[in-house]
This record gives sequence, C-alpha cells and structure tokens, in this order.
Amino acid sequence: MKQAMREGEIPPALLLVETDRPGFRVETSLSKLGVRASEMAALAFEDCRIPNGNLIGRDNGGFLDSLATLTLGRIASAAFAIGVARAAYEATVLHAGQRVQFGQPIASFQAVRLGIADMAVQIEAARLLCHRAAIAVDRGLPHGREASMAKLFATETCTRVVERALHYHGAG
Repeated sequence: MKQAMREGEIPPALLLVETDRPGFRVETSLSKLGVRASEMAALAFEDCRIPNGNLIGRDNGGFLDSLATLTLGRIASAAFAIGVARAAYEATVLHAGQRVQFGQPIASFQAVRLGIADMAVQIEAARLLCHRAAIAVDRGLPHGREASMAKLFATETCTRVVERALHYHGAG
C-alpha cells in the first residue's frame, strides 16, 4: 500500500545523478586500504534537481533495489577475496620451493606441505561457493543466502591464507 507523499518529500528511489549537475558536488574522496577499483566519496546535494528519467529501478523501491545491489556486491567481494588468497597461495608455493632451512627447501617438510594443501582446499571451497552464488544470479534464482555464504567464507579464507603465507615467508 503506497503512502501519500508530503509536498517536497523525496520518494525512496535510486537516482542517477550526473557529476556536472548543478547542486551536486563530491565533498570528500575516501581513501581505502587495498581495494581501489571502485571509488568511495561523501556526496553533497544542494537544491539539486533530478529529472524523472534518471530513476533507476522501481519508483518507491530504492531500499529493496539497494539491497539487491549489495547482494551482488557480496559476490564481487567474495571473488576479490579469492583472488587475493590465490595470489598469496601461489607466492607461497613458489617461495616454499626456494626457501632453504636445515639444508632443504621448506616445501619438503610435511607440516609445510599440509599447510599449503589446506590453503588450496580452502581457496577451492570459497571459489565453488562464489560460483554457486553467481550461477544463481545468472539463472534468476534467489541468491541472497548464497552470496552471503560466499562472502563470509571467502573473506575468512583470505585472512587465513594470507596469515599462513606471511608465516611461511618468515613474517610470523
């Protein structure tokens, strides 16, 4: 049931605002650690008029449309974390074959081999969760639960893999 809008009230919707539109400005660009592929900034709107044609999604559906976007973002976050974990894993495999302790490469030690194998298993499990969520999106199936699971598992895997990689590289 739609509620009546008061005069001057803005309906909850997603709108596209051109950066050169009068009344719009970027107040502060926010610095992020590591993830620089997407920018974040504080935005200011002062008497900024936006035409109806700039509506994205459904009128009065901004909140739910935002949640859908965030759900897709969870899958992207999972994929990013998997990429970081995989890079740490690959660097560790290379390093373990080259770093010598007690006259032999550390890759010859069973504990190191088991740790590297665990890294590979965790990365593969995270990758499969991420693929499952992405496939659900592609097929138009519900995917909120899958996206959340993929992000949670992939980011935790990334942390564990990078911590172990640092340990094997001699920083722990």
